[in-house]
Parts: sequence; structure tokens; C-alpha cells
Amino acid sequence: MKHLITVIILFMCGIHVSAQNELSVSTIDRIEKLLSHHEIEAADSLLRKEYLSFGEANSAYQADCIVGLLFYYQEKFEESISVMSIAISKMDSLRLWDCEHYLKTAYYIADSYIHLNKLRESETVINYSLVKCVNSYSNCIYAKKLYQLLLVIYDKVGISPAVIEQVHNEIQKIAINIYASDALNKDGEQTKEGFMFFYDYITKPTISKEDSMNMNQGKAAYLYSIGEYEEAIRLDEKVKAKLTQYDPKLHGINESLLVMYSSMAQKDKIDKLLPEMYEYSLQMKLDYDPYMLNCWVGHNLNQYRHYRMAQYYFEQSDSFLNMNKSKQDWLEKKKNVLSKMIYNCRSLAEYEKVIEYCKEYAMYTDKKDYDEYFFVNFNQGLALRALEKYTEAIEILELLKKYIQSCRNVNHEDYVMTNCILGVCYIKNNQNDDAIECTSMSIELYKSLEMNDKSLLGSLYNNIGKAYLQKEKYQKALPFLKLSADIQIEQNGVVSPNTQSYINECKRRLK
Repeated sequence: MKHLITVIILFMCGIHVSAQNELSVSTIDRIEKLLSHHEIEAADSLLRKEYLSFGEANSAYQADCIVGLLFYYQEKFEESISVMSIAISKMDSLRLWDCEHYLKTAYYIADSYIHLNKLRESETVINYSLVKCVNSYSNCIYAKKLYQLLLVIYDKVGISPAVIEQVHNEIQKIAINIYASDALNKDGEQTKEGFMFFYDYITKPTISKEDSMNMNQGKAAYLYSIGEYEEAIRLDEKVKAKLTQYDPKLHGINESLLVMYSSMAQKDKIDKLLPEMYEYSLQMKLDYDPYMLNCWVGHNLNQYRHYRMAQYYFEQSDSFLNMNKSKQDWLEKKKNVLSKMIYNCRSLAEYEKVIEYCKEYAMYTDKKDYDEYFFVNFNQGLALRALEKYTEAIEILELLKKYIQSCRNVNHEDYVMTNCILGVCYIKNNQNDDAIECTSMSIELYKSLEMNDKSLLGSLYNNIGKAYLQKEKYQKALPFLKLSADIQIEQNGVVSPNTQSYINECKRRLK
């Protein structure tokens, strides 16, 4: 008990090292964005550069929070706990017991303790912060994360199944509340109402085994619909374990599980489930086949950026098609899986494979199909540029640009994108006048079309700035490079090293 009280006192008070500085809100946002993308060095550099003079005491905790967050991402967990405990103490004095600040900070402290294998201290932080914020955590993402940390702790120390079930119930309810509270989710209240029907019913002690299965399946369906996969998988697996091999309910459950397993890259579970689904399909006369299911799995893995694993399943799908050319709609299926492998190999930076798949795809199409012709040639041009085969890339992209212009209904956005990549290739070939001509045209077209792809516009500004820089026209280059830098800060929180070096070079030359 004495140890527990000591932990709570330390947690509440921290080691009082006075915060001397405060960061502006915009700088804090930028640093957090960089850390969320694991751009740790860039975040550290920005923090050192932008640390401002001490401001109002009421907001001084924010500086402690962001410094502690940086320590957390640097895996300096002792330092993170120390600094964030100071922030918690300040928020306690302000009675600022909210989600965005208090529970968020508590989460990083608790997780830091787990990384240090100090489970009792982590549990104390979690319980203390949830009690403090009992009136504000019902729809807080960090409250959900804190409960998930409790599961990690309980898994290591062991605890009764009833307590585990209670924690899962809290996680599920908070997840539904978060979804319902988001104004963008028009079905939010309806989803919450439907879920709570099952949630309230399943807690009744007199519920039958059959009703328990139905209620678990009902909760799982709502959790699946909002992307709360960990909880939905747990409930669906509990239901599935009680069903017979060819129960009609398995159809929907297995489909949901396959989506969720693939989205979470749970390969062992995927590989166990696929044969079950093939067998089930044969017995129940459904339209499953290895092409469809492997392609489906690959697609979900790709969407969640598990590109290497996605490629494995796409190749399984393609292999099945190659051995079964009599399949209905074979050509469309073949083009579908080839297109997915092209995109996936781009993400893997396997550009030789991109070119290989583009050439194979081209065998099944012709110039009359605009979408397919553009897709094949644009991706081939991208791959050649990545492989630094700029002359070959220019040849393909110039032909593609003429093709787009020749079409009756010109796709101007495709034209802008093609010119953007073409400009890069011209710059790399030191054909700066050509680069300036096609990039200038693209910038004008971008603005006239009121396109909203800021990253594309930032690339165009960077390209034309670089071309002018190579022509030693520094006065013309600098404004474009600064525009690109502004967009990069807005989009990513930091200016890329290349753009910054171009800006520095222009400034040095203009002195």
C-alpha cells in the first residue's frame, strides 16, 4: 500500500523541473504531425528551432507534453514519464481533466511504464486518470487506448475472465460513442442505438446460450461496420467456435473475418481461413474461388499498407488464373489482378516488376480504351523515372501527352499529372527549358481547373523552381521554391531536405 501511495504522489506531482519555455500551437501541431509519421529527427530539429519564450502559466503544460512525447518516440521512456508527469501535475492544478490533454498525456505515461515493464505503476496511472476524467472519457480515443493497455497488463499478470470481459465491454462502448459523436458519420446515432440494444441485452445474467451467440454476433456486426476490428474479431471468433462446420451463419462471419484478418495482416489466420472457405463454398455451392479470395485479401492488405504480404496473395490469385484460363470473365479478372500488382509493386519500389506487369497488361488492351492505355503508359513512365531511365521515360510520357490531347474529351487532370512527371525527367536530363515549359503549362491548368491536390501543386512548384535554379535564374526560382515549401509544411509539417537545399542555394547566390 505504501508503494502504491508513493506512485500516485509521484504521478500527481512529478519531479518539479520548471518549464522555461512554451511552444506556439501551430508549432506543436507540426511537431505532433511529424512524430505521428515517425519523422523523429525532423520533429526534434523543429522543437529545438522553434522553442519560444515562456507564455501564460495556464498553457505551459503543453510544452511539457510535446517534449515528453518526443522522448516517448525516441524511446527515452524514463525521461518521457518525468516530463509528462509535470504536465499532469499542472493540469491537475487547473482541474483540466479532459480527453485531448489529460487522458492523452496519461496514455503516454502509462505506455512508457509498460515499455519499462513497470506494470503496477502503469495500472495505477490508468486507474487514476480514468477516475479523474470519469465525466469526459465516454467518447475519448485515449480512454479507449488506456483500457487497451489494461488488457496488455492483465494478459501479463493474469486476472479473472469477468474483469477481462468488463474491460472489453468498455472498449466497445467507447468506440461506438466516438463513432456516434463524429458529425461526419450520418448514421452515428442509429449505429449507437443498434449496438446498445445488443450491449444492454447481453449483460443480463439470464440470457440463454443461443441468445448470447446472437447478441455477440450483433455487437460484432456493428463493431465491424465502424472498423473496430480487434473487438469484432474476438466476438465473431467466439460465435464461430460454437457453430457446426457448415452452419449457414458461417458465410457472413467468415467473410467478415477474412476482411478483418487481412486488414490487420494476420497471415496465420488468413491461411487457416482460406481453405475453410474453399471447402465451405464447395459444400454450400457458393461462388468462392482462389482468384477472388486471394485478390480480396491482397486488396485489403494493400489498403492498410501491408504491401509485401499483399503481393504474395496477388501472385497467388494471378497464378490461379494462369492455370485456369477457361474461367468465366477470365480477361477482366486477369487485368484486374495485374492492375493491383502494378500499384502494389509501385508501393514496394519494385519498378522492374511494374514495367513487366505493364507490358503484360498492354497485351490485353488497345488504344481505344483510354483508361487502360493511360494506366499502362503512365505507370510505365513512373517506373522508368524511378529507375533513372529518363530518356525512355520522356519518350513514353511525350507519346502519352499527345495521346491525351488527341482524345475528344481531354482528361485535363491526367494531362497535368503526366506533365508533372515529364518535368522531373526533363530536369534530370538537364533539359530545363522543356521542364519549365511543360510545368508552367501544368500550373496554369491546375489553377484554371481548381484542382485540390495540394501535394501535386507543391511538386509542380518545386520542379519549376529546380529548373530555374539549374539555369542559374535564382530570382525566378526562389518564389516557386518558397511556395512549394509552404505547401509541404501545411501537408507534412516540414520542408523536404531537397527543397530546403534549393532555397538555401538561391539565397546564397542572391546575396
